[in-house]
Amino acid sequence: MEDFFDPRSIGWQIIALIFIVVWMFVPFAILAIRRLLVKSVAQQERTIELLEEIKHEAGRISSDARR
Repeated sequence: MEDFFDPRSIGWQIIALIFIVVWMFVPFAILAIRRLLVKSVAQQERTIELLEEIKHEAGRISSDARR
């Protein structure tokens, strides 16, 4: 068990290698998620605009039908 805690042991080398590999991909994952979130918010804003247009059109048609 004492050999595992030695910095030169294969266990620590494997852990360090895994940490390095994960650390290399973290920035790309964060940036990709951020880009997707920005696109999602933009699409939601466009959907809200379209729904408001439909709402105003329906209100106008409804008021025209009452005349």
